[in-house]
Amino acid sequence: MGFSLGRSTIGAAAVMQVLNRKKQVSPRLHRPPSRIWQVLFVPFRRIVLPLVLRGRRIARRLRLDVCIIEGKEAVGGEPLSVFCAGASSYPLQLAFGDNRRKHYEGRVWLWNLRRAIREKGQGCALLLVTVRRPYLRLMRPGNSFVIPAWVRGEIAIPLGPSVTKQKSVKSDLRRIRKNQLEFVVTKDPEQFDDFYHHMYVPHITQAHGRSAFIWRLEAMARKFEECELLLVRKKEQSIAGILITYAKPTPRLWSLGVLNGDRRYLKDGAIGALLSFTFEHLERNGHRVADFGLTRPFLDDGGLRYKKKWGLTIVGTSSDCFVLEILSPTPGACAFLRSHPFIFCDRGALSGAIFVDSGWTSSPEELQRINLQHSIPGIAKLRLYRLVEASAVEIEAIPWEPH
Repeated sequence: MGFSLGRSTIGAAAVMQVLNRKKQVSPRLHRPPSRIWQVLFVPFRRIVLPLVLRGRRIARRLRLDVCIIEGKEAVGGEPLSVFCAGASSYPLQLAFGDNRRKHYEGRVWLWNLRRAIREKGQGCALLLVTVRRPYLRLMRPGNSFVIPAWVRGEIAIPLGPSVTKQKSVKSDLRRIRKNQLEFVVTKDPEQFDDFYHHMYVPHITQAHGRSAFIWRLEAMARKFEECELLLVRKKEQSIAGILITYAKPTPRLWSLGVLNGDRRYLKDGAIGALLSFTFEHLERNGHRVADFGLTRPFLDDGGLRYKKKWGLTIVGTSSDCFVLEILSPTPGACAFLRSHPFIFCDRGALSGAIFVDSGWTSSPEELQRINLQHSIPGIAKLRLYRLVEASAVEIEAIPWEPH
């Protein structure tokens, strides 16, 4: 039996023979690798290829996307324009909120950034660049402020009287007792999965909006092997959780969340309970210091201020940083700087930058108020800057003192 093709009939065996012949490839393509390639392949894979990939990663960090961001400053509503290079979503969220326009201007090598500002940044009030600290010299930061993208803090255990006697901490502890909150510690993967989907993701999204950084489930699950999950319970229901990682000798408070991001549980004292119970749990297990994790470097940031009241000491910074420079102190730029004091790298130490109007006058009472409001252990000084016609001029430097 065969297949009829027009007037001719071709047997099935003949068809298979033709198809097999078409599949045959020249034996030249199946030669075993030459001896030279066998000798070179291992060093190529182990040495050359990693160097090439590392070079590509470095090139991506040195050639930045440049854009001009325009809108109204979030606090005062004044017009503001920012010449932006690299990914700087958090400072832009502080400056504009959700209402901003982006004009893409291409890609620029870091060492050509100054020329790009002269050519394309006319009229911009602020320069904002995201860069790794080792590459700072390539852009010649000049009079810019170098702001770490994150600061890392620690806390001494047990909590000292200077912490437990604070009015806000005492209020948190009262709410824990009033709502009869309890805690349980687990390493159950199912409990972790529930924490991730119903506490961590909703809470971080609700708290940080567009600037939220959310770990992928797979990445966080891999690290869960060296973690404990502490859950706060109210009437047998888990309402909040925090991951404590033991990857290093100092236990770290890694990620937390509140059930469905519900603000009712925040009013019940869920966050205060997470921290208080975590410190209690670590103290029982013989730990004397806890890594408080990473926090944004803006002194008005809610997370930083909340950690400060529990006894935060800043001990380090991330390698990524923001370079902020005042190009023109417009009303919008001045409003942003006044509203968001920040921590910056200052001659090998960390200082706080606080901006005041040109008509501001200094007094002992005002300096004491600023010191109480913004000083944090680990920050060497608070530097006050008066905003004038062309730049910001330092007028005071308040050294850190315990209080």
